[in-house]
Amino acid sequence: MSVLVLVILDALHSIVAMHSSYWYLVVNYFNPGNLKHSIWSLNMQPVTTGIIIVICQVFFACRVYLVGRGFRPLVMIAATLLIAELGLASALTAKGFVLQNVDALNDYSWMQSAGFGAAVVSDVMLTCVLIVALYRHRSDFKQIDILVAYAVCTGSITEYAPTFFHFA
Repeated sequence: MSVLVLVILDALHSIVAMHSSYWYLVVNYFNPGNLKHSIWSLNMQPVTTGIIIVICQVFFACRVYLVGRGFRPLVMIAATLLIAELGLASALTAKGFVLQNVDALNDYSWMQSAGFGAAVVSDVMLTCVLIVALYRHRSDFKQIDILVAYAVCTGSITEYAPTFFHFA
């Protein structure tokens, strides 16, 4: 069920990104004065991204919660960070609709950075816990080593790729 929701939300996020790109880069190509006005699709990007991040991270948080009782406080911390990330994304979206000006939104760019930082910390925590749990339950089977390598690689990809593109 969560995969279907993620597919729908990802399609919505793509639509929002395509609309804002089309509006600013095609429709208003020779009208630079309109670049200051924020449109609905630009305002919706933080909250759609935030919801997608939360749903993906909740999937991993549930897995970590089931791994063992000792990791549950870390899951609660990660969940708190995810709630903070979603709150900051929602606040930035609301500010976008209220201000209707891209220049004025620059004063609130810290919300996006703080929300992204909270998501990164949550992701690192959950990935580290999964790696530790898999490493502690090692056996003579090579499949466990493959699972640890998989957790490291997927955690690294989901961690470093957005960080690279965020600051690039």
